[in-house]
Amino acid sequence: MLPVFLAVLASLLGAGIWVLKKTGWQQLSTRKKVVTLLGLVLGLGGFVTTGILYGRAGFEVDPMINAATAIETPILPIAAPSPA
Repeated sequence: MLPVFLAVLASLLGAGIWVLKKTGWQQLSTRKKVVTLLGLVLGLGGFVTTGILYGRAGFEVDPMINAATAIETPILPIAAPSPA
């Protein structure tokens, strides 16, 4: 779900920047200025908010499990010649 959310935010931010770079702020109508500004604010604000939330909580990582100590019976050595 997070990659889709980040793709939407990147699309909003990228579209706003592209419109400003291609046409400039002065040539936009009022309606297009509002849409562009909303896209920039939502995209940038979403990235900042996502960064803050994941920076505080972090990603959930399962603890490493040592399989040798997780079993009750001891591991028996193999009677084989040394490969060295």
